[in-house]
Amino acid sequence: FDRNGTSVCTQSTQKLRIQRVIIHPKFGTNSSADNIALIEFLNPADISQPNVNPICLPVTAELRANPKTNLNVAFISRVDQSYSNIPVRYLESVECMRQYADRDITLNLEHKRLCAEIANKQDEQNCNALIAGSPLQEMKLFGQQERYFLRGFELLGLACNLRAPPLYNNLEAYLDWILYNMRYNEPDAVETNGELPANGTLESRWLKLQQEPGREKLRLFNMSACGMTKTRTETTGQITIYPWSVTVFGVDGLNSDDIKVHGMGALISEWYILTSAHVVQQKASWRYLVMGLYNILLQSECRGDSCVPYQEGVIRHVIVHPSYEKDPRNHNIALIELQQPANLTNPHISPICMPFIKELQKSKPLDLVVTSEEEYDVRSKQLTGLAPTACQRQLAQEGFLTSARNVPWCAVDADNRGQSALLLNPGASLQALLQFDEQQRYFLRGVNLRNNLPNEFPYLPELFTNVDRFLDWIVDSMKFKEPEPMWPTATKSVSSRQVSVNPIRNTSKNRLLDFNNCGRMSTSNETVDSNIIPWMGYLSSDKTLLNATKDSRCAVTLISEWYAVGLAHCFSSNSTKYSILFGINSVQGLKECTECVYPTQTIPVERITIHPQYNNSTYNNDIALVK
Repeated sequence: FDRNGTSVCTQSTQKLRIQRVIIHPKFGTNSSADNIALIEFLNPADISQPNVNPICLPVTAELRANPKTNLNVAFISRVDQSYSNIPVRYLESVECMRQYADRDITLNLEHKRLCAEIANKQDEQNCNALIAGSPLQEMKLFGQQERYFLRGFELLGLACNLRAPPLYNNLEAYLDWILYNMRYNEPDAVETNGELPANGTLESRWLKLQQEPGREKLRLFNMSACGMTKTRTETTGQITIYPWSVTVFGVDGLNSDDIKVHGMGALISEWYILTSAHVVQQKASWRYLVMGLYNILLQSECRGDSCVPYQEGVIRHVIVHPSYEKDPRNHNIALIELQQPANLTNPHISPICMPFIKELQKSKPLDLVVTSEEEYDVRSKQLTGLAPTACQRQLAQEGFLTSARNVPWCAVDADNRGQSALLLNPGASLQALLQFDEQQRYFLRGVNLRNNLPNEFPYLPELFTNVDRFLDWIVDSMKFKEPEPMWPTATKSVSSRQVSVNPIRNTSKNRLLDFNNCGRMSTSNETVDSNIIPWMGYLSSDKTLLNATKDSRCAVTLISEWYAVGLAHCFSSNSTKYSILFGINSVQGLKECTECVYPTQTIPVERITIHPQYNNSTYNNDIALVK
């Protein structure tokens, strides 16, 4: 009604923003078949108001029974321009197609479309059609109440005054598709803004958690000195250093110059680094870590007392999640144990915080950052996190179905125009800045689960293994440690003593081993060159010659007059013929000497037996027997 010339609504309208539109995958512009789309709102409609309420869907067979009666279509009344329903009559497919054929129009309804015409001529004269999409609804008695069920949509915006029967899509044909795309309706976890818990500070909660029975290993984590970035002024300007960033290098083959970055990791304590399982599963002769690296060019050119070197770390043990082999996408995580603890006195090396307290896991990040390496420069970019249900839907559209429990962290660039692109290494850390009492700290939230492969999941956001799921596994895999020597060292003088050799496993082959003459090194009073290690030999083949660089040659060890042992990966090339040179005294002169007092021996290889469990990616069981 009008009040002083102003129209006042009895109930307020609602204007909802659209988050996404899902168009049926078979829809095409040249056909009205599959002309249907599902719209998802950014925020839910307020259905507590009487003027906004959803229509029912006939999701069961009982509700879909007799869909040809009590049909109505929405229209605009020409009398008062109000919305109203008008009864329509269902037409059998044969009759509908005949009427279109009379107008020289070939129509194939199949099961996806149907026809219905206005039942009463007077209603048709009062009808002003809506635009395309007018709902076709069926009235049913449901629990002694009248309810309307959606049956379809008018396709052309010609529900009224059309010479041929109006066309509607048949909703029943699309119910499975609709329900499939609506299935992620679980409410996302409620995020907090970092308020203190009602029962004390987060620090007190953490101290109490460490004292609980069975939680003793939590003392391996120092919450008072974790998750704090450093800033440094360089010639290029001020840079932010994430001191928990670790770069994992791998050496491929025998050439020590063939060094590649295999991925990234995050220092979580002085002894342990968290990364993706893919990083430590790549083929490498050996791996090592670098901590405190932020820009190798700036650090190598730095001069003066303010320069801080990076630290190389030796890997003692790698623990891959036990479910990775069977389900690599959902368990792409690994723990690296160091031989020596990280040097936490280095200002550029310190661990990131771990979210052991539930309130921290639910807190909304003040900042969300990922760090990765690019040409030995550790860079970062800001991200915006996606809700778990939105992430789950996007994964499903690309064919990756995940349960609510296994949904990874999903994030997109916070500002595509304001920051340069950064290709993330495997194992790159996703860190969230959270409020921890009066301080702000970075907590580890995820580990990049992509494997840095070309065009890997190009239409998906950045994906990270959710660290929260693996906190118990991480703690259980860690242990209290004391520094150990990198190499065995003698603590006291050891005198030579007689050794009683235990019987070998297969006594029938004991004739192959000569304990009377094995293991004897020549002495200075013997005529043999004292520099010769008599059991050391060097491998050559039709692909690798003895005059190749020393880094590309393999050594083997003679264990009997018929057999030697060596590394299995030395025989993984395309070579077909091998031989071994024994009796040399210098790695710089790997050549035969027939004029020497004791000539060298070049012995052809008859057979190579590689260990049956040798893995050319991890180099486990890297051993071969040579005859």
